[in-house]
Amino acid sequence: MRRFLAAAVLTLSLAAMPQVGAAQGIEQIWQQANAAFDAGNYPEAEALWRRAIAIDPRNARAYNNLGIVLVEQGKIEEALAAYGNALERDGKNAYIYNNIGWALALQGKTQEAIDAYNLAGQYNPQLAAIYNNAADLLRKVGQIDDAIVAYREALNLPNIEGLPADAHTLAHNGLGLALQQQGKLKGAIDEFEQALRLTPNYEPAKRNLAEAKRQLENGLPRVE
Repeated sequence: MRRFLAAAVLTLSLAAMPQVGAAQGIEQIWQQANAAFDAGNYPEAEALWRRAIAIDPRNARAYNNLGIVLVEQGKIEEALAAYGNALERDGKNAYIYNNIGWALALQGKTQEAIDAYNLAGQYNPQLAAIYNNAADLLRKVGQIDDAIVAYREALNLPNIEGLPADAHTLAHNGLGLALQQQGKLKGAIDEFEQALRLTPNYEPAKRNLAEAKRQLENGLPRVE
């Protein structure tokens, strides 16, 4: 999910740039930062986004993207500080709150993460990724019924392309895992198959489908 979120937010905002030359300079830095991020060169991407911020310290998305690459490097506290700077410049941005939720979840701060996801949903109730992330967290802490509701909500929203898969693929896969945890293997298999119809090469759904079928054949549903 992390890569999906990054792909959703790594966008360029130059509207606030007062000078054409400066805008061209930051655009080049942004392109280089995106390329470094996509190549997995996170230290280079971090350095480039810091340069972008130095050029345009008002740019909330630059701080947001800095936060993303800091999370990729395990620098969670620094990432949260970057997201805080982003919110000071764009306090109603659902993507930023969504990313804060992800970072807090990585720290094991479940309720704080859920609160951040709730704020993200208030500011953009049509963003399926928010519900997927909240559902993933709820499932992992054993709140399966609530997770199922959130996954289904994601499936009722517009699909969004991303990495490693689109939002609906991720929701079907997550819903399958939740149903599997409840021992509802036939329902889980159906969800994994739907995920693969959307994204045939999505490996997690392939593995999950094979495991659910194995459990069903052996009559051994496993609650994780």
